[in-house]
This record gives sequence, C-alpha cells and structure tokens, in this order.
Amino acid sequence: MRARKRERTREDIRTAALTSFAEDGFDATTVEAIAAAAEVSPRTFFRYFATKEDVLFDDGSEGSRRGELVVAALRAHRGGATPGVMLRDAFDSIAPRYESELPLLLLQHRVIASTPSLQNRAIRRRHLWEAAVVEELSRRFGTDADVVLSLRVTVAATTAALHVALDTWVDSGGRNDLDALLARVWQQLIDGVDRPLGGTKSHAKARVR
Repeated sequence: MRARKRERTREDIRTAALTSFAEDGFDATTVEAIAAAAEVSPRTFFRYFATKEDVLFDDGSEGSRRGELVVAALRAHRGGATPGVMLRDAFDSIAPRYESELPLLLLQHRVIASTPSLQNRAIRRRHLWEAAVVEELSRRFGTDADVVLSLRVTVAATTAALHVALDTWVDSGGRNDLDALLARVWQQLIDGVDRPLGGTKSHAKARVR
C-alpha cells in the first residue's frame, strides 16, 4: 500500500508539473507552484525529484523507466535472432506503455519542443540509454570492436526510426495507429534507406571506395 501511495504521489506531481509547464512555460514554473498544484509540500516534491527538469524527463515509476524496460526486454528475449530483430521486438513490447501515457506524452512533447535547453537534455538522455542498450546487446553478440560498431549503428538507426514513429503519432494527437506506424518504420529499416520512393524509378549509383 505504501508503494502504491508513493506511485500515486509521483504521478500527481508529474501531471501537475507537465500541466503547469504547458500552460505557463517551463522557465516560469517554480517547484513551489508544482508542489501547490499537486497538493504536496516542496519538501515532498524533492523526495521524488531533484529538479523540475527531472519531473519532465521521468518515464514513470522507479525501476520501470523506458530505457530500463528496453534493456529488460532484451535480456528476456529468447534469442536466435539478429540484433535488429531483438531490438524491434523490445520496442514493440513497450508500445502499450506509450499508448497508456498519451495525455502526458502530448504535454511533454509540447514543452520540450518550445524549450531549446530541454531539447539538448533530451538528446543527451537518448544517447545514454542507447549506450545501455548497446552494452546489453554486446553481452550476447560479443565485445569485438567491429561487433560493437555494428551494434551501435543498429541501435542508432532503430532508435531514430522509433522516434520518427512516436513523433508522428504524438503530432497526430494519438489518432494514428502506433502499431501500424512502428510496422512501417521497421519495414523501411529492413528495406534500406536507398530504396526508390514514390514514382522514382532510378537513382544515381553510389560510389564505393
């Protein structure tokens, strides 16, 4: 019961913060204002979050943040597949979590898009959890320099495709089908980025040195 109460308090603070950020602007919103909106004291706020930036980039309850969920899904994967397949399976497994958090994701997306300093933090944060994913995959596929390079490319490309799907979905207000968007971007990864688009019938041949 105590754990559930802590999670409710965390979510109350997060919801109040994102709403205040969207309405009043990130820079103009104080910790005191967030605490008041969540009906907690500033001291309680700081028991859950060190800064207001941490509220914005929180992915949910302790131990279940998205990066950790992806790593856990990779660890539990049955194997016998390429790194790309394993990673796509892991991302597909957490898609329902994104759907359940759509209202908060819409607020988060709006706040980050309007605050350049937060965009920089979002990029740094993404790089950190990509590194954690590469580390997890290297435990299965090896730590040879060439293998790690290949894993880094796979993770970077797959993560970029994931964010294209998520951004498209969020921009639609959640009206588009997330599973269908993920299927489309995964297929484009599989087909390769140099395939013809639309009515294009020919492409200049790339020079390989």
